[in-house]
Amino acid sequence: MKKASGIFQYYVEGDDEKRLIEVLKTDMRLIIPGKVQILNVVQERLTDLKLRTLQDGTTLVFVFDTDVGDPAILNENIRKAKKSSNIKDVYCVPQVKNIEDELIRAMGLKNIEEFLKSKSKKDFKRDMLKERNLKSKFESHHFDIQNLWAMNPATPFDKITNHSKKIKI
Repeated sequence: MKKASGIFQYYVEGDDEKRLIEVLKTDMRLIIPGKVQILNVVQERLTDLKLRTLQDGTTLVFVFDTDVGDPAILNENIRKAKKSSNIKDVYCVPQVKNIEDELIRAMGLKNIEEFLKSKSKKDFKRDMLKERNLKSKFESHHFDIQNLWAMNPATPFDKITNHSKKIKI
């Protein structure tokens, strides 16, 4: 399959997803590079101003959790972005159910605390942001990009197509 090319803009839910995308695109070179910004596309509307600041031919990549919320705002954001003249395409990358579950599947872990030896799920998020060499941690846990973002979401997000294969290198 021919990989997509051009300008990519990732919109992610929070700091931990931003860190994950940065490591995957820069340190590990497993996904297509692009700019990463925090915007929860399930809860926040994409503004005209934000769209106007993007270069012509930009592909938007929406990375979002599917464990809470309603896809109404997400669907509105997809429609709005696709109507924008400078947007080439919109790729959705649903996290089933959230980043922790995705990482557990990608590394075959029993629980997320196992990854960074965190005391709790809450501590994991802090530990992930503090960890200086996530690439080596991923490698030591046999991280497999093919198992990340590989599932299709359940209702109510089941109508959203998973485009993760289009960003994986």
